[in-house]
Amino acid sequence: MSSEVYRINIKIKLVLIFTLLTFVAFLALAIGAQKVPFFEVWKAIAAFDKTDSNHIIVSTLRVPRLLVGLFAGTALAIAGLISQTLLKNGLADPGILGINSGAAFMVVLSIWLLDYSAPLELGMASLIGAVISTAFIVFMGQLGMGRSHALRLILIGAALTAIFGALTSAVLQFSQESVNVFRFWIVGSLASGDGSQAAQIIYLLPIYSLGLGLAIFSLRGLSALQLGEDLAKSLGQSPTSIRFLALLSVASLAGAATAAVGPIGFLGLIVPHLSRVLVGGSLGYQFIATLLTGPIMLLAADILGRIILPVGEVQAGIVMALIGGVFFVFVVKKMKVVIT
Repeated sequence: MSSEVYRINIKIKLVLIFTLLTFVAFLALAIGAQKVPFFEVWKAIAAFDKTDSNHIIVSTLRVPRLLVGLFAGTALAIAGLISQTLLKNGLADPGILGINSGAAFMVVLSIWLLDYSAPLELGMASLIGAVISTAFIVFMGQLGMGRSHALRLILIGAALTAIFGALTSAVLQFSQESVNVFRFWIVGSLASGDGSQAAQIIYLLPIYSLGLGLAIFSLRGLSALQLGEDLAKSLGQSPTSIRFLALLSVASLAGAATAAVGPIGFLGLIVPHLSRVLVGGSLGYQFIATLLTGPIMLLAADILGRIILPVGEVQAGIVMALIGGVFFVFVVKKMKVVIT
């Protein structure tokens, strides 16, 4: 297959993925405790009528939830892609670096010491925890550079996860109130009920934009680093700078997403694998496919959670955990998890 035909095929696939994202977004606006017909969804967007109950449901409940899903889905998926590429490990995601555990510890600590409970307060605490975790990873990673650097980062992340997990459990032992608030945050959800999560995105946009910009900027360096450190240096790339920018990107994206919706696992693990299957080995095309596929999967999990029970709903984080657990076992069994 010629390179021109390959590029055309990839562009067609990306258009189809974008079309699927548009369809899933409309489903997210239509499906819920009260189903809204597609034509009413369109009318609510194009010609809002404040006296129509369907329009009110779409504009005040479904649209904010959709925006949160788009925000968190893109952030977590790109963070997963950068993590897997940086660590050369197909099982990597922000959780393996200890970022999620750092965010969780700071949330429970803020509940205990500062009596935080509002989504914005918990979100800011989560973001601070993610930044602290990343700063520690960068500092420890600089203590020993070399060909085993990717493995070193994984081990540092595993140690951080164990430490923060133990500290979180210790705090929860002392405060029942912390347990009550923390257990609602930890499951991961797109629905706040009052639109506060969507409003919170405004404050998180600078962090999100920083992470996305750094991810785009580091793509060329990461592509070179996949070929080996020596070759990357011969191409004018600095492995140390590439790793630093990539880690900062992962921290910003994962921190912003976790601050908005809580810790939603496995999305950053699954989506990069799907993107590689869809568009092949080019990191640039993988980035675009991941950017589109991430919100598709998160919104689909959220929709499934709304309809899986006859009464009430299951949070998106729980649905993703069920899907991700099966996928994780499948990937390990296939032994196609290491990016060489």
